[in-house]
Amino acid sequence: ACGFPEAMYALNSKHPIALELGAGVGFPSIAFAKALKHHQAEMDDTINVSYQSHNSPVILATDTSNVSLSLITSNAHINGVGDMVVAFDANHSDLNSLSLLTQTVLRQSVGTNERREGFDIIFGSSLQSLFDGTSQQSAALWQSLDVLLSRENANAVVLLSHVRTRDEKINLPSTSERLFECVRRVSGDRFGMNTRDGHSSDFELVLLRRLKNDTM
Repeated sequence: ACGFPEAMYALNSKHPIALELGAGVGFPSIAFAKALKHHQAEMDDTINVSYQSHNSPVILATDTSNVSLSLITSNAHINGVGDMVVAFDANHSDLNSLSLLTQTVLRQSVGTNERREGFDIIFGSSLQSLFDGTSQQSAALWQSLDVLLSRENANAVVLLSHVRTRDEKINLPSTSERLFECVRRVSGDRFGMNTRDGHSSDFELVLLRRLKNDTM
């Protein structure tokens, strides 16, 4: 409905796992989980997500606040997706925390004879600590995504909601330094959003993925 079908097809894998950064109360994770259930109920053969075929979560909703983690768990169960959404303590602005996250969760989600590095889809909203200085490859956003996003899944994507003005606008580094590409930007105007003073929306959704030559 948001115009990002890639977010569904990125999960077309044997052990689908999505990751929400700075999840708060877990709304995006819960909405995504419900969408997956809806597609599975419709028997959509093009989206092969068998979330009940393994013991790992489909969606990992991360935050550092104990209150948020409790709310995520409670809200997921209230909305009937407690089997799909799992709250996890992780700091999206700390590379060590993110590395530990991938090692801990992904190793537990696959069989002993398999190896998995990175998540199929990453999403988050208003992650100000990651959106500074994105025109440089050394920016926290690109460093974090390089640790988190799957290299095995060529369809793996990142979906971010952010303010498209001032320092929080996501700008890609120069071509020579770039590890990720912008697939699409969608303005909040599309969804009837406005600023508090009634002007056009200052939010946008950005879909990113690894450059094709960086997927191997």
